[in-house]
Amino acid sequence: MAIEQYRAYSKVQNRSHNTYIEPVLKMWERELDPKQNQLVARVNPGQIDAVKQRRAKEVERTTADKDLGVLKAFFSWCIDRGMAATNPVCKSSHTRLTWSTRWFWLATSASGAAICFGRNGSEWTG
Repeated sequence: MAIEQYRAYSKVQNRSHNTYIEPVLKMWERELDPKQNQLVARVNPGQIDAVKQRRAKEVERTTADKDLGVLKAFFSWCIDRGMAATNPVCKSSHTRLTWSTRWFWLATSASGAAICFGRNGSEWTG
């Protein structure tokens, strides 16, 4: 299963896996795949939008944006490994990420490059 493989990758690559990445992955699993059998390729932007709208009522906007950032990194990782063709987070209508700082380090890509998001939601890899 893709998410289990990503967990193993993230534990090595992300120092904050246990406190930052893992809780968010569990939330997305619960929200997107309650039966634990949906294929990664079948997750669609509508599902992500529904979760984002629901979460925005429960948590701060920055938390909801962080949750989207973790999911986006997961799907980018899946694309790099041929497990998904597209990133549904990028196609979601509610994925404009906002941050209080100019650039926010999110994750490390498979190539070792840092993935950052600008204040306007633009992605920068460097």
